[in-house]
Amino acid sequence: MRLFLALLLIFTSRVNAQNAWSWDIQTLEKINHSSWSHAGFWQSYSNSVMYVGNSNPLLLTANAYLKGGDWKRVVVTQIGGIAINGLATYIIKNTVDRARPFDQYPETIHPKYHPLDYSFPSGHTSWAFQWATATSLYAHKWYVTAPCFLYAGSIGYSRMAMGVHYPTDVVMGALVGSGSAFVSHWITKKIFRNTSGQEQAKILKLKGVM
Repeated sequence: MRLFLALLLIFTSRVNAQNAWSWDIQTLEKINHSSWSHAGFWQSYSNSVMYVGNSNPLLLTANAYLKGGDWKRVVVTQIGGIAINGLATYIIKNTVDRARPFDQYPETIHPKYHPLDYSFPSGHTSWAFQWATATSLYAHKWYVTAPCFLYAGSIGYSRMAMGVHYPTDVVMGALVGSGSAFVSHWITKKIFRNTSGQEQAKILKLKGVM
């Protein structure tokens, strides 16, 4: 956890709010120009994360409840991940305040639409990776994990295809999203472990063991 936070801090501190690295803008140009003819599709696809990303508290909690699992722990974990991700993305965006690529390079980047907030990190990508990581931590099955991260990665691609994010925005979004899910999972595990321990102690005390 500490290593992840350190890498996150280093990566964030090295992003220049005014100018993109050469490979950053060059990669974006190639993706944006080659995908522009399908920009309408990518916009609709990108927006799907709003529905997919918010599905976990309902779907995974329902699944845990029907299987007799600890559904309360599941709902806390999922909602916590969404909240942490949203807060972290907002703070980083407004701290780094990196301009959108179409504002910095209007002659070379052609956006499908013009978002008004800052560019770094990609909120859609962080949302997608938070969902993918949270689902994978719940399922623990490769045939669930693989499609989830494939979808999350394609959301990141869609943001570049529309010319609204640099590759580094997408990479950071993936780190923030995955990290948020892990942090929520870790915190919830600690909370429910302590709660379970307290409940067991009360039971033992009532039975006269303690």
